[in-house]
Amino acid sequence: MVFVTLGTQDKQFQRLLKLVDKEIKDGRISQPVIAQNGNTTFSSDVMHLIPFMDMESFEKNISDADFIICHAGYGTLSTALKYGKKIIAVPRLARYGEHTNDHQLQILEEYERKGFVIALHENMSLAECLEKLHDFTPAPYTDNADRLCALVEKCIDER
Repeated sequence: MVFVTLGTQDKQFQRLLKLVDKEIKDGRISQPVIAQNGNTTFSSDVMHLIPFMDMESFEKNISDADFIICHAGYGTLSTALKYGKKIIAVPRLARYGEHTNDHQLQILEEYERKGFVIALHENMSLAECLEKLHDFTPAPYTDNADRLCALVEKCIDER
């Protein structure tokens, strides 16, 4: 199974769903696809679309997936990496009205540089990324959230 997730942003991100829909129809994605589409309106006869999921269902879909195709949001990327998943990530871009700024592009560039994800840039096709996926092993990932929380608590305690 392939899990596609767009996050919960209030803006549309049809661009990613159209790319996935095409690759399924062209036969490059043959597994069943579940897509958490959030607030993005989209109709597909080849993907199972679920607007929102509770965290348990979301993590189960990530855990069960062969690979993930997603927006470049920190929460989604870190959760998928925690499960050791191969990820193709696409940034929501301000120029398309998909986000208010391009911070996802900055996140994606850093995660790509560190070898955590395959980045789908505008000059590439999803088919190219799917080809790269075969030989891709994500770099080991350590979530620093616990360390960050401990540092914040220490600073608060010292005040």
